[in-house]
Parts: sequence; structure tokens; C-alpha cells
Amino acid sequence: ADGRAWARRCAFVCRRAGGAAASLPAGMAGCVAEVTEVETLDDGRSNIMIVGRERFALEGVTDGVAPYLVADVVPLPDIAAPGGLVLRLLADELRSHFARVVTAVRILGDDPGGAQPELPDEPSPLAWTVASMIEMELKQRPRLLEQRSPLARVGQGHGLPAPCLPDP
Repeated sequence: ADGRAWARRCAFVCRRAGGAAASLPAGMAGCVAEVTEVETLDDGRSNIMIVGRERFALEGVTDGVAPYLVADVVPLPDIAAPGGLVLRLLADELRSHFARVVTAVRILGDDPGGAQPELPDEPSPLAWTVASMIEMELKQRPRLLEQRSPLARVGQGHGLPAPCLPDP
């Protein structure tokens, strides 16, 4: 791979602020992130937009001189699971709930005609996509990332926007 492409990819692991590198447990889920946009501000800070890509499990943190953590990781693929029809139905329900949340937010923000965010057609990444666009408890994010069953993940995602909606 060329150096520029590699420089625009990095990995993230969810952890508590101030947690020591040694406290990162083996098996903890992380995500390779691709930098898609960088905006340098006048004061030297930057706004960086990323897109999550492959998931991984942490095997261990390597001691080194780098100003950032370096770790050994292994891929964390989804497990094949039955439930194709149930998965599709739950995914459709999650899309519907999320569309209602977006519509409500747009109405409250005096922007009722705004477009709905683009969601993936495939159910597998749907819960992650929805979670990336809403506020949620910090402890819920790693649970979604660690979940290897698409059916269970969409089931978890189904509860994300629902608490802020009245019954239809």
C-alpha cells in the first residue's frame, strides 16, 4: 500500500479517559478508521472526519517509543448466524424508528424538509451507522462494536433511538 493511504488509516479502541495502556484487556474490540476529511483551523487545531472500517480484537499493547499506542491485533469478523428474515425485519424496523427520530429533530430545529441520512442497505452495519449519528451512553458503543452477531447487533441497535420517541 502506498504511504499516503496508510497515513490516512488508524485504529481506535474505546476506553475510559485517563485509562493506562496496560489496563486495555486482551480481546477488547477496536476499529480501523479511515480519515476521509481534514479541516485545519486557524489556531492549529483540526477537525477530522473518519469512517469506521474493519473491526479487530486487541491481543496486547506493545511498549515502544511512539507517541501513541501500538498494539498487536487480530481481525474480528461477524459470525455466520441464522435469522435472515428476522434480521431483515428488525433492520427495517430500526430504519423506521431512526427516520422518525430524524424527522422529529428536524421539526424541532425548524428544518422539516431536510433529507434523511443515508443508511446502508445491508443489515450488518446498520446499528453502527445509526449509533454514529445519535447520542448514546458511552458504555453502549463498545458493546455494539464487540457484538459479532449481526442479528444481535441490530437487536441492540433497535433500542437506541426508541427511548426518545412516543409510541406510534
